[in-house]
Amino acid sequence: MSLPLLVAVGLAILGVVLVFTFIRLERRDRGALAKRIGKAIGAPAPISLVAGKTKRSVAENRILAGLRVPFMIGMRRAWGVTLATPWMCLLALIGAGLAWQLLRDLLHVPIWAALPGAALLGLLMPRLLAMHQQNRAEKHFTELFPDTIDMIVRMVRAGLPVAIAIRAVGEQGTPPVSDIFVSIADRSEIGIPLEQALSDTGEELGLEDFRFFAVAVSLQRATGGNLARTLETFGEIIRKRHVVRMKAIAATAEVRMSAIILGAIPFFVVTALAFVNPEYLDPLLTDPRGNIVIGAALLSLAMGGLSMRWLIRSGTRV
Repeated sequence: MSLPLLVAVGLAILGVVLVFTFIRLERRDRGALAKRIGKAIGAPAPISLVAGKTKRSVAENRILAGLRVPFMIGMRRAWGVTLATPWMCLLALIGAGLAWQLLRDLLHVPIWAALPGAALLGLLMPRLLAMHQQNRAEKHFTELFPDTIDMIVRMVRAGLPVAIAIRAVGEQGTPPVSDIFVSIADRSEIGIPLEQALSDTGEELGLEDFRFFAVAVSLQRATGGNLARTLETFGEIIRKRHVVRMKAIAATAEVRMSAIILGAIPFFVVTALAFVNPEYLDPLLTDPRGNIVIGAALLSLAMGGLSMRWLIRSGTRV
């Protein structure tokens, strides 16, 4: 058995062991929590009724947090990432195994150079998925936030305090907005001032719209004023910004489609040549100079795609 195959099999076995280990720990924690709930209410509590987030020991929390650190380095926000640590580790192992096969079998890269490449791709796969989840959560929050502000405005005009309105939004809203407002209400109920809870949440979210909302509520509680009218105007501003953002995305649709087509053309050409004349591509796989050409082409495609993506995102950021 060749060395690359042994490495791939070893990584797969390690990934399976990690996943089953974390699943076993999760089931053990849920069982312990169910027993504590049963003792508290005087009857056995089914595990299916236990909340998804279970209590773990300090050591286990530190281990899980430490395993996530390599994948989250450089990310400014991670509150929207729902990918569990075991799946992050499994994706990292799969990515490292694929990169090892590509670099060693296809490009014949030396081991000393293939190892960093495999490690880099192993770190990138779960990181890219985490970034996608975070961006999706932020986009969803931004879309739902104006309706949330309207809900708070109606409650304030009906005579309810802001703290009660925030609790109601957390109970009746749609995730991820409801989760954020439940967290604010919980912090306020344990003794943290509402202004401080809003400020801390704004720092954690890192969204300008929510920071403006936190400032408006804090100023109203400190100096007074018509909070309902202020929030109503603020909701209209958020909607207008969203419309401008959608127009910018629509204006760059042609550029994005061109980038996708240009990036996919080389792969279509190579696939067609592999079917029409397979011997034509043999030098790229057997000759060291051909391996260099493939590596340079893949690197150029990746850099070009990332550059176009950065330019498009910078143009649609409003």
